[in-house]
Amino acid sequence: MAARLPSRCQSQVGPISEKAKRQRYLFVIPFFGVMIAAMAYTVTRLEMVLGTQPSFLVVFASIVIVFAIFNLVDAVIIDFLILMVLWPGLGVLPGTEGMAGYKDPRLWTVNLLKGFALAPIAGALVAGAAYLIYLA
Repeated sequence: MAARLPSRCQSQVGPISEKAKRQRYLFVIPFFGVMIAAMAYTVTRLEMVLGTQPSFLVVFASIVIVFAIFNLVDAVIIDFLILMVLWPGLGVLPGTEGMAGYKDPRLWTVNLLKGFALAPIAGALVAGAAYLIYLA
C-alpha cells in the first residue's frame, strides 16, 4: 500500500518488513486468482451466450469492461467512500498519521486514470490468449 502513497508518506514509512512481504503474498495470490477466474468465466460465458467462438474484439471489449468496473469499484467504493469518507484511519500507515497525502483527491484520480489506461492492455492480452487457446 505504501507504494501508492505520495513520496512524502513513503519516506515516513521506510522499507517494507519481511513479515509484511510474506503477508502481502497472502493477499495478492488469492486476489489475482479471483481476477484470472473472472476473466476466464467472462470468456467462457461469452461462448455460451453467443453460441459460437467469440471474436477477438468481443473478448477484448468484455475484458476491458470487467477491468473498468473493477477499477471504478476500487476508486469509488474502496478509495473514496471507505478510505476518505467513512473510515479514513483504516488506510493510514503507522508514523504517517495526519499527513496531507491521504486526503489528496488528485492522487486517487491519477490512480483511477492509470487503471483505465491499463484496462485495454489487459483486454488485448486476455483476448490474444483466448484467441490462441481457441485455435489450439
